[in-house]
Amino acid sequence: MSRRPFRVESLAIIVALLLAGCDADQTPSTAVSTDPGTTRADATACEAATIEAQDFVPAEPEPLVRLRGAKDPGQEELNQEGPPPVPVDDAVDLAAIEESVFAPPRGAEGEERPEDALAYQLAPIPPHPISPQVEPEVAVAGDRVLMTWNFNAAVSDNGGASFRFLSPFTTFPDQADRFWGDQRAEYSAAHDLWLWVLMYKQDAAGSNFIRLGVAPGDSVFDGSRGTYYDWSPEATGFPGRVWFDQPKVATTSEHAYLSINAFGSDGTGFHGAIVIRMSLAALAAGADPQAQCFFPGTDATIGYPYFGPYLTRGAADTMYFAAHRNTSSLAVWRWRDSEDSVTVHTVQDRYRWPANGDYDDPARSDYTCRRAIRLADGSQGMSPDTSDWCLRLSDGRAKNDGRITSGWVAVSSREIGFAWNIASFDNPDTDTVDLPYPAVWVVTLNESQIDSCLQGECITGRPWLMDPGYAIQYAAIAPNARGDLGAVVLTGGGSTRHGGYLTCMAAIRDESSGGAWHFIDLAASDTDVPRPSSGDYLGVWPNGPASNTWSASCMTYEQGIGDRIHYARFGRRADIP
Repeated sequence: MSRRPFRVESLAIIVALLLAGCDADQTPSTAVSTDPGTTRADATACEAATIEAQDFVPAEPEPLVRLRGAKDPGQEELNQEGPPPVPVDDAVDLAAIEESVFAPPRGAEGEERPEDALAYQLAPIPPHPISPQVEPEVAVAGDRVLMTWNFNAAVSDNGGASFRFLSPFTTFPDQADRFWGDQRAEYSAAHDLWLWVLMYKQDAAGSNFIRLGVAPGDSVFDGSRGTYYDWSPEATGFPGRVWFDQPKVATTSEHAYLSINAFGSDGTGFHGAIVIRMSLAALAAGADPQAQCFFPGTDATIGYPYFGPYLTRGAADTMYFAAHRNTSSLAVWRWRDSEDSVTVHTVQDRYRWPANGDYDDPARSDYTCRRAIRLADGSQGMSPDTSDWCLRLSDGRAKNDGRITSGWVAVSSREIGFAWNIASFDNPDTDTVDLPYPAVWVVTLNESQIDSCLQGECITGRPWLMDPGYAIQYAAIAPNARGDLGAVVLTGGGSTRHGGYLTCMAAIRDESSGGAWHFIDLAASDTDVPRPSSGDYLGVWPNGPASNTWSASCMTYEQGIGDRIHYARFGRRADIP
């Protein structure tokens, strides 16, 4: 296979364009999971074809604002402004939730332990091309940071102390006019390889493609060599007039994985999902990715294709990904590096999917988080409908729902986890006490017991994220080197925190928190969002394979500025270098 790389100037990647896909006559698998328990299915080899690369002149990189709000570990403060949300498990009585809040961590004599307080650094990124669905993502390798959002990207080589823009339009000039957001970022420490995922919009025939750009080492920052691969519905066996959407990326020690949803551009709806596995060694060499395509297919219990299989970050030699089977169980797939076949497991528990009352009638949505405000006559009212970002309104439809928003593997504890939004008035414990605002449901699984989980035997916890005073949504969660969990979430609604304005918060669940979540505010909006919408994912990443702190990406809305992207580093004071 010949490759003709082209050179990119400062901060850009020199790429050779590869169009990758399955054999043209292949059709997506229709394998179904008809029986409870464990089912195996084979992945199909995919074939890559090279096309000509192009030269371009990149835009001059622009400087970004430097770090602000850096917290000195010696300061008092940080974990304050109201109690953190209360994690609820089977034994908690929601009716007594206000009396059950968790205090900051304290020592044996009740004194606060400074080393356990949460600390953070924050870098707000100034306005640049931003869409109403911001969707910031982040990947980290030591002091190197790659941060993406829907229509732009930024890089830092000093741990977030400063950033520079890296435009997707000029970094990847081929068909740049079709670039359409939904970016993802990933880093493979095992291969010192950066992965950058971008979505492109439909052409006249109703098809599009997902682009995977890869660059070894510091290439993405310093300008060297890289490769990008385009994946189209037709090349992977889907029929014509189908488009790819909602890509996700993750890695194991040996492979990179893409999970993609396919929709009909002719009104035929959801066609199914595809998971593509590629050799990291081949990607690092800019070679044929030795790809395999796996089609999760349709679950016979609901007669509908599996939607949005979510990949796990932190995986070692086995990738896990999951999707909802029905309102009471998950399908969890296992794909070992050493195997070509994929095993699907059924995990039975009390889930809520789907949980949106009516996509087509926003007034009936179960996801709402308007602010409580004082009206001119002194009575209590609610903020305008346009401020209700929990709706995630798009094309007149309320699109917030229970799709999985995060997946992870904590190798040190052999624990797998998944998280997704749940609706207000949808209490997963008792179904009798209303939950006033949307929350995030979390389930953790014992990896060694995943083969037998029909009755929930492998479930190790349900540390969900909720508060009776405001909404918590769109959790991104990742383990650190110890197996502790770090999260970033969006909160808002009600009036108990920051006037109910959209707020970005970080959280840690570890031994110091006693299995609860300890929260810290990262950034808060100072005005209502102007539209009932938001993106549907955030980003969180451990700051290195041996690190016990995290990096996070999120967004707020500010007067006179609009959407504001934030990069943050956070962790326990004792863990900050």
